[in-house]
Amino acid sequence: MSVKVKSNVPLKSLMSPTHPVDVARKNDFEGTAVFEATNSTPDKDFLLYFTQQDGDFGMNLVAQRGAGEDGYFMLLVSPRAEATDAEVVKRDVCFVLDTSMSMAEQDRMPQAKKALKAGLQTLNAGDRFNIVAFSTEARKWKEQLVECTQDNLVEAGTYIDGLKARGGTNISDAMSMALAMNAGDAARPYMVIFMTDGEPTLGETDPEKIVKITRDANKANARIFTLGVGFDLNVNLLDRIAEENKGLREYITPTENLEIKMAGYYEKIGAPVLADVKLELQGEGTEIYDTYPKQLADVFKGQQIAIFGRFNADGSRSIKLKGSVNGKPREFVYEAGFPKESAS
Repeated sequence: MSVKVKSNVPLKSLMSPTHPVDVARKNDFEGTAVFEATNSTPDKDFLLYFTQQDGDFGMNLVAQRGAGEDGYFMLLVSPRAEATDAEVVKRDVCFVLDTSMSMAEQDRMPQAKKALKAGLQTLNAGDRFNIVAFSTEARKWKEQLVECTQDNLVEAGTYIDGLKARGGTNISDAMSMALAMNAGDAARPYMVIFMTDGEPTLGETDPEKIVKITRDANKANARIFTLGVGFDLNVNLLDRIAEENKGLREYITPTENLEIKMAGYYEKIGAPVLADVKLELQGEGTEIYDTYPKQLADVFKGQQIAIFGRFNADGSRSIKLKGSVNGKPREFVYEAGFPKESAS
């Protein structure tokens, strides 16, 4: 089911309290919420809420509290769907592609190449990038990050065309090589987009040790986005790498169109508009706790983040959203009401 919403005033957020939906924002005035399910009984009404935008970032608070109890809240934070070039954070991006022999199965390699080229096209002026291909060992396209120019994009495309599937799966070597290129420039988020179709078979193969190797190598705070292809995956490993490193993860079955799925994923992460996000609640006697997620991811153009938790205050409180854009601190303050007791 796909629901399209058009408005004469900017939309703040789209969300469903009844069904898990994927939300895409075409621009500030249009959005689409999609719900998909297989072998599911439609036994409840589908509800979709949308609210109006009132600034660069929209914020919605839904709070519930029983008599004599601490309350629960859900907070939605949504940037404008349209951002100017000055507002989009300049990025360093390393694309990491599994080229082990298993990628030759089910026509994965040609699709992966198309997906990688599609990722190159999402780079913005001012971005820098590189490519790491890995199988038995990891190897770099360039010794260091290069500027996103038309000549470099064409050369990168030629390099991708020449990649072949062979050898084993050395995830630890590839991750270490990709993270070593991080210049540690606070003004430029470093992103690793890591695609694999299998479990580690060479180098370090213990998932716990790979997580530790990644953690130790990521002292400069890179964002790692994992993409798993097929069913022969260590999902827990890829989940943990993404979650511990401010990234997102996606999984693609062999029957899905990898190019289309990846294009949607690149769209999500292609334009970060607020990095190093922190949330503060201000007011006398205010406390929020048991928040999830514990570590907030960067906020991207056209996306929204959801924060859940508990509270023991009531009345009007100020919520402060803090972060940085191109290394410069930004701060947004909103007023929200926490109920002493919710209506039944």
